[in-house]
Amino acid sequence: MIASGGATLEDHWRSDSVTRRIRAGRWTHVVLNDQSVFGEGWWLEGKARVGSSGSELAEFGGRFAQVVREAGATPVFLAHWANADAPARDQQALDYLFAKVAGETGSAVALVGPAIKRMQAETSMITPYFTDNHHLSPAGAYMEALIIYSALTGHSPIGAAHRLVGPAVEFNRGIVLDSVVVLVDLSPRDAAAIQRIAASTYFQTRARIAAISAPQPLSAEFPNVPQHGDIVERRNLQCHWHGRSLVLPNPAGDSVDIEFSFRNGSEPSPSDSVHLRTGALQLAGPGTVSFDGPHIVVRASLMPQQTRTRMQPAPLALELRAVLRGGVMIGVATLQQRFAGSRSSFDAVGRFEASCAHAGWNDGRME
Repeated sequence: MIASGGATLEDHWRSDSVTRRIRAGRWTHVVLNDQSVFGEGWWLEGKARVGSSGSELAEFGGRFAQVVREAGATPVFLAHWANADAPARDQQALDYLFAKVAGETGSAVALVGPAIKRMQAETSMITPYFTDNHHLSPAGAYMEALIIYSALTGHSPIGAAHRLVGPAVEFNRGIVLDSVVVLVDLSPRDAAAIQRIAASTYFQTRARIAAISAPQPLSAEFPNVPQHGDIVERRNLQCHWHGRSLVLPNPAGDSVDIEFSFRNGSEPSPSDSVHLRTGALQLAGPGTVSFDGPHIVVRASLMPQQTRTRMQPAPLALELRAVLRGGVMIGVATLQQRFAGSRSSFDAVGRFEASCAHAGWNDGRME
């Protein structure tokens, strides 16, 4: 096992340790496990979602599959699961992207996601998820192991042991060979229930992998910017605006503060620094204000404030697009971040509203 928390297949490819290990070993199968959203951080109204491109998986999954096959082994893609509270569309997106790359590379695929979702629906007393609704519980990891076993062997997992001991796996050390711990300890009844779901899911899905259809693009769920609002002129907007939005990741559902100001002048004109705040996180940077038909558009390049990392953080591009209705700005906020030398990205979309906190300018200064 070569694993690193949060690493994508691209990260593993660039480190070169995985390819050297594949070429040096005498493997029958190599299981390829990508990061949960392929390095594409999509957030919609503060909730983590699955994007639609799968470009990182396609490119680097294809590269690894070729290396595995050249080493005389069979590549197996571990098709993982969507979050516990994610819409059904997210699991469909994962299933489709993995089935697509497996078909294009002639690889096997272990469809763990559909089995986890069936377990979630059919075994109310045995949760497959850890408390973060993202990682798997011991029972969920047991299901994962059963699906991988069937994908590797073609055999039913029914009858597998319900209590397993072996070397510990630690986050920083990986497999600890000199340790022996209990890895999973299920009741025979619970283990049998999980095994039945695993066997049924595996034998049902392996025959229809090529027929998994593409999901609707995530953008189809984005909130719409209103098309109609009050007729406004730039002088009517000279104000310090304060609003709230769900544009930043926030599983608790709390919104973030957004602040910006309009100045008088030709379009597009500079605004005061735009600020986003939620808890200890603060983002700020210069912005511009312009008009696009009926829409008021604020754009800014934001940087984290009081960052503790020595690395230069990548800026976040913010766009606020809105109309004015009864003195309230109503619209949609979008955030994008791209990282140099990587396909990893961050994209977030959320509704926002802002109202005028202080009006009036005097020689370019707030009254």
